[in-house]
Amino acid sequence: MRFTNKDIGKIASEMLDFFGRHKVEDVDSLKEMTGVKYPLYPEIFIEVRFFPSNFGTTGISCEYRIKHPPESPISVKINPPLNYYQILLKSVDLIRGYKEFPNPFKPDDLGNIPQYKVSQNIDLTLIKKDLEELTRLR
Repeated sequence: MRFTNKDIGKIASEMLDFFGRHKVEDVDSLKEMTGVKYPLYPEIFIEVRFFPSNFGTTGISCEYRIKHPPESPISVKINPPLNYYQILLKSVDLIRGYKEFPNPFKPDDLGNIPQYKVSQNIDLTLIKKDLEELTRLR
């Protein structure tokens, strides 16, 4: 699936709506939601889970997932022990403030470019602000 800036903006908006509906105010409230897939549409869900991260730590992942074909256009990864979060996304356009992943991560067959943004913080308010900025993409 090709993801345009407009698609990324819409998906970021749906993630923010998800945080609001589930009253996700901080990392601890997100931790309590791990291990569950939250349906948005018949073929689309948000999955919150723990994942192994750097230096033997465990992080929390909140991913917007599409079942068929399997895709994750936006993923928020939070690592409390190392005090950082990153937003991973893929779009056919480079998005200001995001860096293109170095090789071997190349655009997929549809031209989506894997990109990321890292912040040395785990404040959910800042994560929401970054997602809010993505909602303005056109």
